[in-house]
Amino acid sequence: MFSKKLAIVSFFAASALAVSPALAAGAKDTKSAEVDISGFDLTTDDGSKVVIHRLERAAKKVCGARSGPQSIAERNAINRCIDDAMNNALESLTAARERQAALKNTDVG
Repeated sequence: MFSKKLAIVSFFAASALAVSPALAAGAKDTKSAEVDISGFDLTTDDGSKVVIHRLERAAKKVCGARSGPQSIAERNAINRCIDDAMNNALESLTAARERQAALKNTDVG
């Protein structure tokens, strides 16, 4: 009984994922965004696609992606930032998906 409650609490505690790029040691400015994933079934393709789309939008915003003229170096830095942020967020998403799948397989009743 305790483990079922603990699993439910840990799922709700993780119902928001942070999107933040990995930063070099010593970097002082850390930007991040929180993406609310509550209400989405991450064990389905549709639920996962919506959440991934939200994560991508947040990563682009956090990393300063914009249209218009940019130097190659600036574009490369933004793309690396987005890639790092998405990799970090997708690791958390995978863990959240696994928790949801475990909860689905647990008889709560």
